[in-house]
Amino acid sequence: MVSADGPVTIYSDGASVLKVAEQGAKPLLSYPSILPSDLEHLAEEVTDRECTNCGKQIRFTSQALTSTEMELRLRCPVCEEDLGGIVADRLERRPVKPWEASIRARRNN
Repeated sequence: MVSADGPVTIYSDGASVLKVAEQGAKPLLSYPSILPSDLEHLAEEVTDRECTNCGKQIRFTSQALTSTEMELRLRCPVCEEDLGGIVADRLERRPVKPWEASIRARRNN
């Protein structure tokens, strides 16, 4: 639904992914830059968690430099429930698609 008198929000799997205002679209999240020289010290981790509030499976992809001490909060992108913290420089979050869970289970067997 599009409103003539207000901003438009675009959702994917219940998560708000983009807000479009009169002045144009802007992403809801911004990420700090990681320089190419930092890549050898960069670790990436993928974690799936079930939201304790709405029950959605959420995939968190975190990237951290070995020297980082910054803690980021793991929040459900659907209902914003706080699911804990993680030490990372960057964090992406999204609902897991139903077919991704079955593919991952087959790979682990």
